[in-house]
Amino acid sequence: MSGKRFLHIVLQTDFGAADEGIADLYGICKRVCGDIRVFDLSHTIPQFNIAAAARSLAGTLAAWPEETVFASTVVDPAAPAARALCVVKTRNNRYVVAPDNGTLAEAARRYGVEWVRDLSELREVYLQSEESAVCHGRDVAYCAAAVARQLPQVTLGSAYPGGEIVPLAE
Repeated sequence: MSGKRFLHIVLQTDFGAADEGIADLYGICKRVCGDIRVFDLSHTIPQFNIAAAARSLAGTLAAWPEETVFASTVVDPAAPAARALCVVKTRNNRYVVAPDNGTLAEAARRYGVEWVRDLSELREVYLQSEESAVCHGRDVAYCAAAVARQLPQVTLGSAYPGGEIVPLAE
């Protein structure tokens, strides 16, 4: 067996299984990090359902190899639009890129958090290059691929303000 390391991104959206926007996410991941392997966790999370997204992510993290990057694009339209995009490194050595809207809370509770980094500046770099005013998760895919490209030494982003992620709403 060769010593080649494989990079993995696992995508989760609430787009619906037939949405062509999923192909956009694959393309962005491949454009940022050409040798990455992209997989689907689910694209059938009920729309805007943060709790379902949080459970889905947390339920599968341990099944994937260490250093897998998970990207969740599920948002809550009632939450502030300015929610930071961040990456969490869990204590079981998985990475989750998502808006800090509660999606990260269950994985953090189950596996613990080694660190959190704010990817808002990296997101802005992507948004400034985007032709559409609506992202449809492409910003999350871009940041997740950028994180994967840096593994195992992720230096993107800045220390997360307060170091605490948003809990899952009751």
